[in-house]
Amino acid sequence: PATTLVDAGKVAQRVVDAFRVFAWEHRAVTISVGVAQFAPGDDASALIRRADAALYQAKHTGRNRAVMAATPPSAGALEA
Repeated sequence: PATTLVDAGKVAQRVVDAFRVFAWEHRAVTISVGVAQFAPGDDASALIRRADAALYQAKHTGRNRAVMAATPPSAGALEA
């Protein structure tokens, strides 16, 4: 709950990196991750839409990566 978007993005990237180097038995496995931060006035749908958009951006820019969603202007004060 007290994690900034940047810190959550770092955790997501570590997960992606772990998938990249793990010795999968039959073939390489990739993972794409979208990360979003809850903003004042958000409901669950808004948060999920931003995370989903970031996920698709990760997939469309080469896969096997983590992408952070843009923070809504009203949430700027929450990001460190």
